[in-house]
Amino acid sequence: LPWLSGFLSEGIAWVVIFVFGGFLSIYHLGSQSMWLDEACAVSRAYRNLHSLLTGQIQESSPPLYDILLRYWIKFLGKGEFQVRLLSAVFGIALIPLVYIFGNTIFNRKVGLYASFLIAISPFHIYYSQDTKMYALLSLLTLTSFLSLYLVLRKNIFILWVGYTLSTILCIYTHNYGIFVLLGEICFFFFVYKIYRK
Repeated sequence: LPWLSGFLSEGIAWVVIFVFGGFLSIYHLGSQSMWLDEACAVSRAYRNLHSLLTGQIQESSPPLYDILLRYWIKFLGKGEFQVRLLSAVFGIALIPLVYIFGNTIFNRKVGLYASFLIAISPFHIYYSQDTKMYALLSLLTLTSFLSLYLVLRKNIFILWVGYTLSTILCIYTHNYGIFVLLGEICFFFFVYKIYRK
């Protein structure tokens, strides 16, 4: 059965891409000392929740990543490898999400190519090894767009919940998260509605 062999070969290729991308994201993860921004993120993570939620107004970004990092450090410790592993987990999770996104909008082959490119992207690997919110922001941004696409196609309540939650979390991750919402609003009014006509 040609379709079965093709499906299996694509499945094997995806597993290889995921494993290889995961390896690149954690390779030498703790080999370098923390730089200033990472040290500041760890310092903020030691604040109590009230301080994070109220004092973050004076910081550069919303508090979601710092809150997650706070509990991450409590369970795993504050070494370079352990602290950076949080971003690495988000970066690794982005690889299958890119595949799902490409497969949903186009086809499996596009999903494979896209996930391979993100897995070997130096830009992506760098931010997956940085104790900052950017890997989480990328993950939530793509989740938000994928949820919106599925909502516009199927209009199911659980998809609305997923879209709403991912978009809110995106805004609470970085100040630029608001531009994700604005971009989706523009897509709906200027692209999707025209396409539907």
